Amino acid sequence: MAFSGVRIECYRGMTVLRDSWWSYLMPGLLEWSQSFASPAVSGITTKTAVRVTADGDPVFRVHNAEAIYVAIGRNPNAADDSKRLYLSAGGSIVLKAEPGDKLAWVAA
Repeated sequence: MAFSGVRIECYRGMTVLRDSWWSYLMPGLLEWSQSFASPAVSGITTKTAVRVTADGDPVFRVHNAEAIYVAIGRNPNAADDSKRLYLSAGGSIVLKAEPGDKLAWVAA
């Protein structure tokens, strides 16, 4: 079955692995994840970013089947043009967060 909707994962930091030919972001410890099934048009995480640890700052990894806008903050609003980021369909991105932040999304 093909992936649909939006999946958000929260990790304790990321490590950059480098070689002479490539670099790769290796996620830290997965703290939680949350999925929103299609045809939802918007959503906000019910959990918040974890505290800063020796593993690094918290990060959100977002996987999206459809084009969406995302916003991060204590009270994020992905519908606000001035504070959102566009993610094209079929994407996956890692975004830095602050402890206590949530991630909101809305269909583009």
